Amino acid sequence: MKKITLSILFFFTTVFAIAQSMVVHHKSGNIVLPTETIDSVDFVMSDSCSLDTTLLHTMINDTIRNVVYVNDTIRNEVSSKYIINGDLNADGEWVLGRNSVKNSKRLTFSGKIRLFDALIVGHGREGAYSGSWLLLDKDSIHVYNRYASNSISYFHGLNITNDIKLEIWRDYGATTLSITSNGNTFEKQISWLGDIGEIYVKSISSEFYDCTFKWKCSKLNNGIWLFGDSYFNLTANNRWTSYLFKNGYQDFCLNAYPGEGSKNAYLDLINLLTISKPRTIIWCLGMNDHDDKKNCLPNSEWLEMLNNVIAICREHNIELILSTIPPAHGGDASGNGTKLLQNKYKNEIVKKSGYRYIDFAEAVGADETTGLWYDGMLYSDGIHPNVSGAIALYNQFIKDYPEIME
Repeated sequence: MKKITLSILFFFTTVFAIAQSMVVHHKSGNIVLPTETIDSVDFVMSDSCSLDTTLLHTMINDTIRNVVYVNDTIRNEVSSKYIINGDLNADGEWVLGRNSVKNSKRLTFSGKIRLFDALIVGHGREGAYSGSWLLLDKDSIHVYNRYASNSISYFHGLNITNDIKLEIWRDYGATTLSITSNGNTFEKQISWLGDIGEIYVKSISSEFYDCTFKWKCSKLNNGIWLFGDSYFNLTANNRWTSYLFKNGYQDFCLNAYPGEGSKNAYLDLINLLTISKPRTIIWCLGMNDHDDKKNCLPNSEWLEMLNNVIAICREHNIELILSTIPPAHGGDASGNGTKLLQNKYKNEIVKKSGYRYIDFAEAVGADETTGLWYDGMLYSDGIHPNVSGAIALYNQFIKDYPEIME
């Protein structure tokens, strides 16, 4: 092993430079950041790693220059993000801001009817892994998850004239659909993924006036926002976040979908900030932002988005908690067909940042060279945890962030 000292014109410098009176919480306890700027951070790399320090310095400097700051005035734009009022004309479409929130959310369309044939409401377009939409016509409701070929239909028995209110409410483990017209209501629990990308309503040969289309999440004001990927789920036993819900720790907003990368998570964050401001952001992105193994560099987009999140948290006095990402081997559970998903360079940055972090890589004993975990913790795809792995990740989260239980 050789030690390479990197001059840091990076976000760590800017964080430490303003830290004269700031106290942050680190894994090992409360630490007071020094009043002087820290000039370098030591990264430990393998002897076989060839690092172009000039390239890294350029990438870091370019990232800092392009940081996007979010002012408090962004919340004044909420009307254009998550609520639209007006007339929805024939074959017109309204689109709300994207997000990937999974829990405690409500999507509502209401208005008066001039002409009705059909209406589409959705969160996520066809083909999106966690996309869902429904088509309401004069007789039935057709619910689609991911693909148009994957649908379930229900006869609603309503006479849809004069007015309409359609509401989709998703809470822990269940989604309820409610449709009211002319004082009569149809209500049904439905299968609904609906937690990726744009939120939209589209008129099909129908005309509505005095309409309101809105989305909200009751947990956005509770102070804790978690951002992640396919390791997050509400109910699956092989996903660590499900144990938060099972054990009654539910006072947070969970934003994630399978395959989500840092850029889309950051766009979700920007949109959600139009509604509220959290006390704490827990940023668990990186598995889908692969490190540059050839040049021994962290994924550049991951790094840029992390810098942006840091800038937002600094500007708005939001506590930021990071996480390590377990390397994985991408073959079967015994390591056959290995294609190493390396996260070591991202994890080096997380550990050296001075920010508090959840050490998920440590929890499962993820080996940076092979991507193998402790025996019996890795699912057969070589990427995701099985039940034992999910429980280990959950326990690590509770250990490193016990405030979730308060």
